[in-house]
Amino acid sequence: MLDGSGRTAQQVEAWVDTGSTYTWLPRAIFDLVGVAPDEEREFILANGQKETRSVAQVRISLGGPAFYTYCAVAEEGEELLLGAVALEEAGLAVDSVNRRLVPAAGYALTAIVR
Repeated sequence: MLDGSGRTAQQVEAWVDTGSTYTWLPRAIFDLVGVAPDEEREFILANGQKETRSVAQVRISLGGPAFYTYCAVAEEGEELLLGAVALEEAGLAVDSVNRRLVPAAGYALTAIVR
C-alpha cells in the first residue's frame, strides 16, 4: 500500500473477497501511509446490516503497476479484505482451484455502428 506521493509504503496481507465492493483496511494503515479518509459511503455488511463507513483513495500495488482505488476503513477486529473493484482495476481475477490471482481481460460493452 502506498500513499499519494509514493513516499510511504506498507505491505499487508488481506483476504480476497469478490463479494466485497471495496478493499477494507484498518485505520492504522491509513494513518501509517498518511491518507485521511475524506468521504462516507453506505455498505451492506455480510449480516445484512447497513452501515456508513469512511473511505479514501489509496495507491496500491498487487504485484504490478500501482494504482489508486477506494478503500473503506475497517473497524477493530474486522478482516482486511481485497475487494472486487481493486481486482478489476488491477486486471486480475480469482483462480479458486489453485487459490491465486491470475491476469484477466477487461470487458467493454460497445455497439458497432455501421
